[in-house]
Amino acid sequence: MCSQIFMDADTDPTVLSGAVYAPMGGAYRIGSEEHFIFEACEYMDSFLDFHPTIAILLGAELEHVDYFKDMEQITESFARFASLTGADGTTVVNLDDGDIMESARRALERGRTGRLVTFSAEGNPAADFTARHIRTEGGLPCFELVANGASWGEVYMAVPGKHQVINALAAAAAMDACGIPMEAILSGLAHYCGAGRRMEYKGTVNGARVYDDYGHHPTEVKATLEGAKALCCEAGDLICVFQPHTYSRTKTLFDQFVETFDEADRLLITDIMGAREVDPGDIKSEMLIAPIRARGVDAVLTPTFDDAEAYLRKHWQAGDVMISHGCGDIDLLNEQIALHGDSPRQD
Repeated sequence: MCSQIFMDADTDPTVLSGAVYAPMGGAYRIGSEEHFIFEACEYMDSFLDFHPTIAILLGAELEHVDYFKDMEQITESFARFASLTGADGTTVVNLDDGDIMESARRALERGRTGRLVTFSAEGNPAADFTARHIRTEGGLPCFELVANGASWGEVYMAVPGKHQVINALAAAAAMDACGIPMEAILSGLAHYCGAGRRMEYKGTVNGARVYDDYGHHPTEVKATLEGAKALCCEAGDLICVFQPHTYSRTKTLFDQFVETFDEADRLLITDIMGAREVDPGDIKSEMLIAPIRARGVDAVLTPTFDDAEAYLRKHWQAGDVMISHGCGDIDLLNEQIALHGDSPRQD
């Protein structure tokens, strides 16, 4: 969103993103030296290798549990990231997230960030940027953007999910801090079309719409499914294919994963992708099936992509929506379906 706003403002930004963004033609953009937008990851504290002048802190939860042991470690890491902005810098922070606010306070108290700019999607009147009258029209979120007490007008998003309101407020606050005019901010938010593998539409197979999503943390997946339910499941079922990523995440966040898929009508779970980890032998995908079924979701184990494809071709119908979730190689499931005909890219 920040990149789209900068481009709409004709500022020629240089961008390093974590995903492909079609208007940039890829996951990066080489522009001028004046503005550099980058997406930083907290895993292994890698985001502490950068030196931002403006840091955006969206939210914090227990994640990357093979590195972070508890929320205190995460909170302190985010405080150190905010501190990198320096005494003349700005930290844009989610007022609705207590852990994030604690990180920002630490940076401010240590004199390592110059000022805090806050945003709230819950209408907190103390926030610098807030959203009023949040609603859904045509399955897409819209709201009134209020900046420093003044209404900037209505924002109509082109991407589904209420979590996009949080993203929009954060982007607006950061871009305002950069001196981008209101008109360009509103234009950029309206033009933002979504990044690759973020609820990315891939096409239609036998009347079922196919999407791919990078979400692998319970909160991410749940938010995407809620947005998908509102957007496109009026006539058919919402089918989710989930590839758990890493044994440590699946085990530590097991209870949260059980509660993640309530919006789905059918859930296919593949084998866990170990990635950098060795199988400890005490956590398996099949362990999720029974407790998820107990919540009323039709969950089945499809260990391989062949199993998942066979199930989909047998069960999906016109009007259904299928979303593949995970940060591993689950996106290859759509490629496999394409190779066997009925390409997801046909339309």
